[in-house]
Amino acid sequence: VINYTIKPIIFGGIACIITKVPSIAFFAGVSKSLSELASKNNTLSKIILNCIRKILKYNSKAIFLNESDISFMKSNKLLEYDKIEIFDGGEGVDIDRYAPCKELVEHSYFKVVMVSRVLKTKGFHEFVQAAKFSKDAGLDIQYFLAGGIDEIHPDRISRQEIEQAQKNEYFHYMGHLKNLPEFLKDADCVVLPSYYNEGMNRSLMEALSMGIPIVTTDNRGCKELVLDGKTGFIIPSRNAEALFDAILKLYHLDKENMNRMRENSRKYAIKRFDVKNVIQSYIQILDNVLNYNKMYAK
Repeated sequence: VINYTIKPIIFGGIACIITKVPSIAFFAGVSKSLSELASKNNTLSKIILNCIRKILKYNSKAIFLNESDISFMKSNKLLEYDKIEIFDGGEGVDIDRYAPCKELVEHSYFKVVMVSRVLKTKGFHEFVQAAKFSKDAGLDIQYFLAGGIDEIHPDRISRQEIEQAQKNEYFHYMGHLKNLPEFLKDADCVVLPSYYNEGMNRSLMEALSMGIPIVTTDNRGCKELVLDGKTGFIIPSRNAEALFDAILKLYHLDKENMNRMRENSRKYAIKRFDVKNVIQSYIQILDNVLNYNKMYAK
């Protein structure tokens, strides 16, 4: 069994221990709750962390998407070193589906897109503020936000706040899109000013695969995706001015340099994020785990 994300890792892990089924833990990112638990120095937190250690010890392997999450697990002694695997290419991208548009659509404005759940920690307020800077400066830059509203997340943004920002003409809210590649095909850049506990952000990988430069933060699961200055820009988190400045850099690029950045993005995505390579990594890990368990059973 591959238990994916922290709640299945814990509860699915218990089920695997009881039924003696081999298991693999997949951390798509260290959750906020686990980070907060590790930061508390009380008896209850220590007991819970010790239970998590025992559950994780049963796993044959634990897969991570970035080095920061691995460092967190090591520093809190939650995992044995020899069980850790990292997917350098994240969860992968279908590079055929997320391919550059053969003929770029010409439009009169510079199109900036953020693809994300609408959460405070994903950088919603920084995105809105950068859009406000553009409007106040009278620039022909249009901002679009695509992603669902999370009604129960503690960092949720209310529908009223989204509607008010739209009334102020800061950005266009697109909601959840079923055909994202079609919408992204004429984007000039994709941004994600996140300070969320990312594993390795999929929307940024998809943008790169389509040959779209990205702007994101020095946050875990974001900074690892950018060749700074070649496929996009890395900015400090919680900094709307830095986001706006990075967008301006792309906005002022001449056609030749923008095309070069687009080509760099696509080549980088093919080399690193092709989902076919990720599938092979899964198969190799599963083969190793199953073969080990067969030997152990004998």
